[in-house]
Amino acid sequence: SANITGLLPGSVYSVWVVTIAESGMMSPPSATIEVTTLIQDTIPSPEDITVVDVGFTWIAITWLQSSADNVNQSVITVAGEDKTFNVSVSININSANITGLNPGSHYTITVITVGTNGEISNPSEAITSATLDLILSAPDDLKISSVGYTWFLLSWNPTVPKFVKHIVLVSGANLFLNLTIIGSRNSANITGLLPGSVYSVWVVTIAESGMMSPPSATIEVTTLIQDLELFFINNSPHVKGGANGSIYAELVANRPNVNLQCEVRFFDERIDDCSNGTYYRSGIPPAGRFILRVKAIDSVRGDVKVIRSAFYIHKDEEYCAVYLINQGWQLDGRNVNVDFSSTGPFTSFQCSINGITFQCSSPLRINLFHWPSGKYSFLISPEGCGLNFRPWKRRFELV
Repeated sequence: SANITGLLPGSVYSVWVVTIAESGMMSPPSATIEVTTLIQDTIPSPEDITVVDVGFTWIAITWLQSSADNVNQSVITVAGEDKTFNVSVSININSANITGLNPGSHYTITVITVGTNGEISNPSEAITSATLDLILSAPDDLKISSVGYTWFLLSWNPTVPKFVKHIVLVSGANLFLNLTIIGSRNSANITGLLPGSVYSVWVVTIAESGMMSPPSATIEVTTLIQDLELFFINNSPHVKGGANGSIYAELVANRPNVNLQCEVRFFDERIDDCSNGTYYRSGIPPAGRFILRVKAIDSVRGDVKVIRSAFYIHKDEEYCAVYLINQGWQLDGRNVNVDFSSTGPFTSFQCSINGITFQCSSPLRINLFHWPSGKYSFLISPEGCGLNFRPWKRRFELV
């Protein structure tokens, strides 16, 4: 055997052997073989080529570079469908912003290192990246995850990798809403809507360049509808007794597009339009107990809600009586709920349960959880009437 030294790296050599006998005779040569010495990699290849950002006409990359003293510069080779070119950077820089590219195009990128003596390293592993397309894709997969009476929760899938904001557009029920969502969020809580209304929703994306995507597909959402409710407000109705008795009421419904009809039953057959939210009738005779009946009709959906309030017209103008309004009397387990008012300008009331007296006002909410089971008497009296009044009474039982 023999160790052959002093050869050149990366070179091909032919080798054969002959034998010399003791007599000095030489044998024929052996068969010839070839051997190639290894290539000496004195310049290491760049590693970990990474795309850190992309734009419409540029790609930004970084890589890990050797710190050897014999390194001079790096050369980036960019190969695309339309062109191939090189970019040289100083060795003390391990990043580059490759510009002059075409939007929506794919490029293969490799990096080599050049030594001070002109030696060139092997190329790095190739990476492939694409620039952004000038034709932005519309957001897709719009979903409504939750709906309330006046709101809904919307989410979507952004299809543009580099965006700065989305614009959510909502149209319907006499409303056009333009809501801007800044940053990486892809959801929005849309509020301030009308119950039971249909809205059309779509989304557009604004890219970093300021370009706007086409609108997404439009979806429709219907907010939940509330049961039609009607209420007396401002402690009305207000009743005045005497020979020319009168009643005044203020009303409100929980929906738009509601027509109101008011009538004093057991007095005459006249039904008045009180859709402006107020009602006044005078000339009611002092004949005792009457019923104010208010009917609410939703002009769009046809729902109907009726509330009634009993009141008294007494011969004495200052006579006062307590009567129920709105939901009236409700006993829910051991919870007592009472909505009431009185004739005359009285807003202070005294309540009692089986003789236990306390100040009260409407609406009254009492929890009798700790009270023992049994029968009770509930009484409400207006204060300031002297002896000239009629209280409201109700008997109930706790079980």
